[in-house]
Parts: sequence; structure tokens; C-alpha cells
Amino acid sequence: MRKNYLIPIIVVVGIFVLAGGVFFGLNLIKSGDSNKSNSLSNKPAKQAMQEIVDLNIKRQFIPENIQVVLEDKDLVRYGFGRKYADNYKAEWRKNGSYFLTFAGYQKNQNKDFVGYTINIHTKGNNLKGLSAAQLFLKNMPATGWKSAPPNSLSDVTSEVSTIIWKEGSNKIYLEVLSLSYKELKYNETLGENIKDLTIIRKLLYTPNNPDYGIVDEFQSAALKLFSP
Repeated sequence: MRKNYLIPIIVVVGIFVLAGGVFFGLNLIKSGDSNKSNSLSNKPAKQAMQEIVDLNIKRQFIPENIQVVLEDKDLVRYGFGRKYADNYKAEWRKNGSYFLTFAGYQKNQNKDFVGYTINIHTKGNNLKGLSAAQLFLKNMPATGWKSAPPNSLSDVTSEVSTIIWKEGSNKIYLEVLSLSYKELKYNETLGENIKDLTIIRKLLYTPNNPDYGIVDEFQSAALKLFSP
């Protein structure tokens, strides 16, 4: 039965983090990124989304025009849920990969920024962990990653790598999940039959997020879930 729940659970616990660099230069980058994240509360959702995308995603994967809409349907599970947050969504396809990004704001009068999520689905898994994340995301840390060994079930083999750290007062979690199916499997997100899939998910939580205190649990949950 475990295999039947593999992908839905990925959605819930597969959340991703960029860790801080050890060197002084990377620390300067981190400080700038944190300031930008904290300033998003005072900006319209479309402008905030453009800054989130520019800050995180490499230029060759950024669309010419980013369409931002308020999402209140099933896709909010990739963001921050509908109970506490308004989820502004941008999605696009570029170079054979699918991107789904959310900017979250509190459902209150102040509309405080609670964080963002970046979800990337791409065919193939020749590169895993840091190497896979480096294809799409900027300023990847080289150390601090934790991985679970490959876990083979009856129809799929999974392998997960995660990293977590703080940027100022914000917490970030990054996860790279590699899936290899025994046979071709139709993937609705990519719209084709595939044997190998990589899912990258990055999440930034501000202290305004109700789940801010449990971010540290995401990593241990993911490693436990996908361990043999």
C-alpha cells in the first residue's frame, strides 16, 4: 500500500531548502536574499512573484511574461493551504520542465507575507541532490545536504536529498526527490509517459507563517519516509 501514497505524500512533506554558504561571499548573498524576502509584504503579488522568480530561478528557465493569479483550489496544497493564507500562483513550462510557484500572504488586514514555494518537475534523474538543484536554482550551497539511500518498491525506486537553514529570521527547506519507475508511467504534470522523474521543491517560511516552528521536522520526515 505504501507505493500508492508515494506521490501524494511527496506533495505534503517534500519541501525544499537552500542552505547558507560557508564562505564570506555566499554569506553576503544570503543577507541580501533575506532582506528581499522580508520586503515582499509591501509589494503587489505580481511584483513580489517576479522578484521571487528572479532571485531563485536561473535565467534560462524564466518566462518572458509571468502570469500571477489568486489560487483557491486543489493546487494550494503546493503552496500554504487555504486556511491561513492567500496563495498567489504562477506556473509555466520551460525547456521541458514544469514550474509552479506560490507567494503566500496572511488572511488578515495587513496581508503579511508568509513565504514562497517553488516546485519544479523535470523528466530524468541522471543528476540528483545538489547537482539536480544547481540546474535550475541559483546560489546552491555545496555542504550540509542529508540524503537517504535508494528505496526500491515494487514499481518505483526513490532517492531523496534535503537541506535546511536559516536566512536572517526566515527558514528555508530544499528537497530533491528522484523517482525511477520500473515501467513507463504517464505523468499528468509533464503530459507524457516517463520512466524517470525529478521533483525539486524549495520553501521559504517567514515567522509570520503558522508552521514556522515545525520546518525543522520536514527534513527528518522526508528522510524517514523515503528510507528503505
